[in-house]
Amino acid sequence: MFKKLIYFFCRSYKISRNNLLKKSVKGDENALRQLVYKYHDELVRYAVDYVKSRSLSEKIVEQVFAEVWNNPHKHQVDFDASASDNLHKITCRLVFDYLQKTASDLKLKREIWKSLLQTSISIEDEKIRAEVLNFTLKSLDNLSLQKELIQSKINSIS
Repeated sequence: MFKKLIYFFCRSYKISRNNLLKKSVKGDENALRQLVYKYHDELVRYAVDYVKSRSLSEKIVEQVFAEVWNNPHKHQVDFDASASDNLHKITCRLVFDYLQKTASDLKLKREIWKSLLQTSISIEDEKIRAEVLNFTLKSLDNLSLQKELIQSKINSIS
């Protein structure tokens, strides 16, 4: 008898949590508050395992609840599954999206740095080339002056 009572209690508890999700999706602010209260810390811990930052995990979890409130159909909320399963799936998707964006941003940053380094090297090369050219022109000018001087001395001797 006691086992049946515990089973019934646990089952009704699960249903009430699922009802919270259904009510939240339908726009019940109080139900959303209760979902946040019950699952926020658990979802943050789950996200921290992947993104390794508590503050970032909290932002992702805030986005999870915003998605439940504003756009539940985007994440295909399954009302037959538990609220916990649904919220974990949404959190997992948002974490994956974040990691994907971060990876592409990192790749873009690397490409930009590589391009900047090549540009700075080519700018340095151009500076060096300009300096060599200026030095060569000055040297030739000096040679021309020396040539003229020598020519004038030769002319004066002869």
